[in-house]
Amino acid sequence: MEQVRKTYAWQEAMKLAPELLRICEEFSDSDRNVLAGHLRQAVVDIPATVATDIVLNQGPTLQPIVRLATNLDLIHKVYPAIETGKAPKQVKALMERMQSVNYRETEPDPELDDVDPMSSVQPISIAPKREE
Repeated sequence: MEQVRKTYAWQEAMKLAPELLRICEEFSDSDRNVLAGHLRQAVVDIPATVATDIVLNQGPTLQPIVRLATNLDLIHKVYPAIETGKAPKQVKALMERMQSVNYRETEPDPELDDVDPMSSVQPISIAPKREE
């Protein structure tokens, strides 16, 4: 799971969660059941789906991200007073990352930053050419 946590896609999915929960708090009690419930579900579904895709080494599953983008669009249209903040941009960025060829890209390992890639290379000695 540590390798999954290092991927930018999973990190982006996790950064989206607090923003979605903030949006849920803006709904009135009578409106919390449907769309807010979908947002809360996305808080779990999206990082879990990203992690599963990475662990199983399969292509990205976009369905939960598309569903979330649709929900945010509905909120914007039906509840214009609810501020969706940066969530739509975060969803768009995550969607673009998941559709890219490098959605499994990870952050650099700080332990490897100090390693000289040439340190394991042995110098080659060239013997002088013999004359015949």
